Amino acid sequence: MTELFIVKMENKDFSVPDYMWELADCEKRTSIKKIRRESEQKTRLYAHVFVKIILGEKLSLAPSKIKISYLQNGKPYVENCPLKFNISHTENAFAVSISDNETGVDIEKTRSVDLALCNRFFTENERKLVFKNDIKLELEKRFFYVWTRKEAFLKYTGEGISGLKTTDTESPDLSSMLKTFTEGEYTVSLCFDDKGLEKVVLTEEELITKFDS
Repeated sequence: MTELFIVKMENKDFSVPDYMWELADCEKRTSIKKIRRESEQKTRLYAHVFVKIILGEKLSLAPSKIKISYLQNGKPYVENCPLKFNISHTENAFAVSISDNETGVDIEKTRSVDLALCNRFFTENERKLVFKNDIKLELEKRFFYVWTRKEAFLKYTGEGISGLKTTDTESPDLSSMLKTFTEGEYTVSLCFDDKGLEKVVLTEEELITKFDS
């Protein structure tokens, strides 16, 4: 079973309660506090704490007992935890996938983008998909459709950005492992190999309620 959580941080108040900082792992707290933009700082902190709370619920442990570590390739894990998980952030939103098997997730806010990136990082099949018409908004949406699928797959494998150019998400083998969702102005792609999937979309208010429960 794989669970996908999508959280939209729509509150423009970027202040963070002290207890949220206290729930964060020490190293993560230090790195997040170095981020200059308060909105990004808040999004990354809430995503980190959310994972600790969800894993704590599943493992019957207090969030403070969950320590998130990272492999050399950046994949997150918890020591002696059978569950796999992945985290992605974008402007005022984040996505988390939790699964019995390997998983990768990517979320991006649709925005103006230099489409020359397609020539650098997309395969011929992917470029054909993006440029099937020249309507600007649709081009950008299709760009992020492909981009998030590539990122989700590479986070699934742990390969990282070095595999962007050679990964063809339009190939049958890869496309069968990927699901993509549109949530308002956000595109979310998930890579997983389970049969079951549960998608949960939360507002910031619903997230805070979960933190406080």
